[in-house]
Amino acid sequence: MADASPYTPETFAPLLKKLVVNPAGFSLDDVRASFCHLAAPAGAAPSQMGAFLAALHLTGKDSQAGVVAACAEVMQKHALAVDVGDHGVGPVCDIVGTGGDGHNTFNVSTTSGIVAAGAGCRVYKHGNKAATSSSGSADILMSLGCPVTTLAPSAISTAAATSPFLFLFAPNYHPAMVRVAPVRKAIAFPTVFNALGPLINPARPTAMIVGVHSKYLGPLFAEALKITGVKRAWVVCGAEGLDEISPAGPTNIWDLKDGVITERVVSPETFGLQPQTLESVRGGTPEENATTLITLLEGKLPLDHPVENFVAANSGALLFLSGLAKDPIDGRKAQLVFVVTQGCAFPSKLSQTGAICLSTLGAEWSPVFTLRTVILSLRSLLSDPCPLDPQDGEVAKVFLTDPATANQTARFWTEVYAKGDGSASTETTARTPAAFELLRETKLAGLEVKNVERFTDMGFDAQRTISTLARLNYRGEMAASISDDAVLQALLD
Repeated sequence: MADASPYTPETFAPLLKKLVVNPAGFSLDDVRASFCHLAAPAGAAPSQMGAFLAALHLTGKDSQAGVVAACAEVMQKHALAVDVGDHGVGPVCDIVGTGGDGHNTFNVSTTSGIVAAGAGCRVYKHGNKAATSSSGSADILMSLGCPVTTLAPSAISTAAATSPFLFLFAPNYHPAMVRVAPVRKAIAFPTVFNALGPLINPARPTAMIVGVHSKYLGPLFAEALKITGVKRAWVVCGAEGLDEISPAGPTNIWDLKDGVITERVVSPETFGLQPQTLESVRGGTPEENATTLITLLEGKLPLDHPVENFVAANSGALLFLSGLAKDPIDGRKAQLVFVVTQGCAFPSKLSQTGAICLSTLGAEWSPVFTLRTVILSLRSLLSDPCPLDPQDGEVAKVFLTDPATANQTARFWTEVYAKGDGSASTETTARTPAAFELLRETKLAGLEVKNVERFTDMGFDAQRTISTLARLNYRGEMAASISDDAVLQALLD
């Protein structure tokens, strides 16, 4: 016979009474014990659950950072375990709005997560269907044909090995709390559960953006994130009561860094953007928002479209917090060229595991931005006058459609064109992945492309040529002092 559970309605009753009679004496250990009763299969009667949540709310306990963090700690202990491994660079990230702001804007958190993942972040988003808006994070992904609700937690580790963006459907990971859902619906007022979503991501992100609808929630969430182990975070609240970084004006942020929380204000100008009205970024149905998302990722929105700028600010901020950008403006620029920075794309075929897999370009992946957008974005990164012109899109096609070279293209272009030598557009180097590899290795060795090509055109192996010229210090003025015979002799040795 199985051991009896230590959590029963009888053992819960004294805790509930203490909360009502002596709320000041209701400790964090009492909070944890109470939540363990809610998590246990038969730990509390429905009436007790409702009474506990109501008492926690009426006493103001659910607005205390320590209480919220204690509840999150219990939920994490009862969540299904997830192993996301150690893939890519930088920390595991998440970006989430807590909802309830009433503005019904476009799904910017989900879209920004995808864009940031394309630029190199590992974004493992924890979300649910809409509760207060017309389109939640799960809703928009389901409208794209992604079966997020049926993704087994056991599949996450496999998906994480190939995808920098995953979606973890909250109810799948917290089955112990499913029984509380009817009670929450019946009492119909906000409870501590409304604050827990960002704190109980089973992937345990350490860099986050959390949006809240009211300023009083900012310090609460920042402190709770700190207590639960998040290292770098912005808790954001637009001046309009928006639970995202506002495209319209000032946004209050509580900046968590090195264990210290600092309150300050950012604006669209912080990201190098012009303000846009909230009306211009209103959301629609999940299907309508999904269409907007695809249109954005395919580069078919007009340049500086309000939705694109809305996404640019939020994804740029996440790139900054992840350490992949030196400041918010750098983060905004990085996301504009994410298609070439990491060679990632939004899939035309969504993963059957239920994750959206952003992977290196291949036959089954469609480019995220058009070549026109890539060109315009690269222009914004490089100093004017920029030698890049639209005909170089033909060069991009070769590099972007080959998984072996897509990852390095933007970095190479930036290096080459910033120096103005135009190597990427020469006939001898722009047509094959092998030629790109030659260019990349040449630049890494600090050599000039024309000098390497002089000897590879004679039939010498590219890698041998590069290593030989590097050993001879065949660079700059030194190259003129070294005869061709000396180089040939070294190559033949």
